Amino acid sequence: MENRRDAEALVTQFDLFKNHNEKTKEYLSAIQLLMVDDNNGRVKDPTFSRDIESINNRVNDLNREIDSIMNKMNR
Repeated sequence: MENRRDAEALVTQFDLFKNHNEKTKEYLSAIQLLMVDDNNGRVKDPTFSRDIESINNRVNDLNREIDSIMNKMNR
């Protein structure tokens, strides 16, 4: 990006975006903990648990895409 100030603003926004995604992953982890039976450590609803894991994977994919964009900007 030619305009340095714009590039810095974009990096700041992407950093905020990634931080938000990290918070999202924390919330998903808390949900997953709620889905485990206290008595025997088994998942209460395997289908729901897979759905939460799928969301977590998509957040990870999104973070990788953000990293890729930021790497392209730094060239």
